[in-house]
Amino acid sequence: MSLRRLVGGLVLAVGLAGTALAQAPGVAIPAHAHLLGVRSWAPPPGADDLASAQAALQAIQPEAPGGAPAEFKVPPRQAVWMALDLAVDPAGGPWVLELTHPSLRAADLVLPRTDGQPLVLRGGRDVPMAERGGGRFPATFALPPDSASGTAYLRLMGTVPIRGQLLLLQRDDWKSQSRLQFWAMSVCFSVVACAVAYAMARAWRLRSRAYGLYALLALTIGAAGMFISGYGESWLWPAVADWRGPLASGMACLAAGLALLLAECAFALEVRAPRFSRLLRFMGVLCPLAGVLGLAFSLSVYQSVSHVAATVATILGLCSFWFAWHTENRAAGWLLTGFVPVSLGVSITTLAVSGIIPFEPWVLMAMPLGSMLEAPFNLFGLSLLERRRALVQQSRAELERVSGPAAESRDAMLRRLGSSAAGASEEGGLLMLLRFPALAPGSPRLRVLDSVGVEHFLHAMMVAAVRPGNHVGRRAFHEIVLRNPQDSSEAAIRSLVTALFASALRCERHGIEPRDAALRIAYGRMKRAALPIEAAVGQLVAALDDPTRAGARRIEVDLDDSPAELSRP
Repeated sequence: MSLRRLVGGLVLAVGLAGTALAQAPGVAIPAHAHLLGVRSWAPPPGADDLASAQAALQAIQPEAPGGAPAEFKVPPRQAVWMALDLAVDPAGGPWVLELTHPSLRAADLVLPRTDGQPLVLRGGRDVPMAERGGGRFPATFALPPDSASGTAYLRLMGTVPIRGQLLLLQRDDWKSQSRLQFWAMSVCFSVVACAVAYAMARAWRLRSRAYGLYALLALTIGAAGMFISGYGESWLWPAVADWRGPLASGMACLAAGLALLLAECAFALEVRAPRFSRLLRFMGVLCPLAGVLGLAFSLSVYQSVSHVAATVATILGLCSFWFAWHTENRAAGWLLTGFVPVSLGVSITTLAVSGIIPFEPWVLMAMPLGSMLEAPFNLFGLSLLERRRALVQQSRAELERVSGPAAESRDAMLRRLGSSAAGASEEGGLLMLLRFPALAPGSPRLRVLDSVGVEHFLHAMMVAAVRPGNHVGRRAFHEIVLRNPQDSSEAAIRSLVTALFASALRCERHGIEPRDAALRIAYGRMKRAALPIEAAVGQLVAALDDPTRAGARRIEVDLDDSPAELSRP
């Protein structure tokens, strides 16, 4: 499957999911229409029972929901009792009470009935899947037909801070919303699965580390979304329901580390920002390690660790995008566009799970929808990166053909140029050093330039230097050495220098500004073939480093016939 067809299919899936959500049927009766008042009470030690809760809640003034659904808050590892003043109309059909949070451990509902005998319903994650009321959240109660208006009592318990909403819906409306959300979630996870499969196939075919890291990242975020939403235990792994919280937090730490490693790999920051590149690699390993070590602590501490890891990954990821953006890297824009929705989805879900904002039903869609929206942009951005890398590899292959291996060391390069003097004239021929000061490692300008464009430019300069009899090599990242043992005539030198300066002026085709491609050349005629190449190159380097010649673009050096006094470069 071509990338264009895949991206088109993903965009179509995104559109269908958006259309489905936009056409969601509204609730005929507002969620709070039959919930007249809400009261909350945190029991002291030794008073966590129904009788004590009834006595305490009757003395509390009820709060009317007003124009919004009623909220509930549960501190970690502490019970909360609530009194719900219900006005149930049997003629309106069956009713469903839904508590919108996936992390409720226990939710016990005591309902009044027409026969006067209260009914106790149990919900929450501690209740087996087969005994729950079904639906989007573990605490969902289907009110029986004989439910009467009056005060219902609700006991809530959780291991982490919980903040959610109380929704009282007609059963038909509840089923319609649940069914719509189920299909929307199915579309989102299917799109993510297709993106993961495609990225894995591309990683295997191209031997691409970036595609492989993206596949693992998308898979991890998708799995974390399934754990947090509860659909994972409903669809795939009901046996690990008790481990949903720790696994979701561990997935978050792993995703944070993979995101940092992907940013470091995709943008090749080791050239422009080597310290920042090392920081990304270090944090990319530290985040999953922190997730493993966090298992030794409580769930609340573990979730805090995962939140810190996600925050750090977001900040460092934005910094890496900033570096890449300032290098005119087109792929950075596409990857940043894909990074925004998934970051928003993760942030919203994190805030809701932490109890900072209410966990509304639409929050379940935040991470899956963000993962689905980012897939087309990230896959297209990765394809641009792979095209650029293919061009670099092609340039390097051509360069190896004319100037030796790309990974050739300085000493090996000098030995190769020295051995090229076989059959040279008695004068030893021409020796030339090309330097681009703005492209020196560690220079401020190099950090903001596109590394791929710089490589293309330097390769083009080396290819321009290759003529019959010329041998070239890289002394440093920004320095090129050229030797022609056969021809050192003035006419040949003048023609070569003119051609090199003309090639440097064509730098804009590689995304390099003329000021960054400023070229300085030092050259000389070797007086004898036996002159050590290391010493001769050292004299050219000294000429370019001479502060009295800092403004000279072309320097002719009288190469010393006795270079023993010179230090080796």
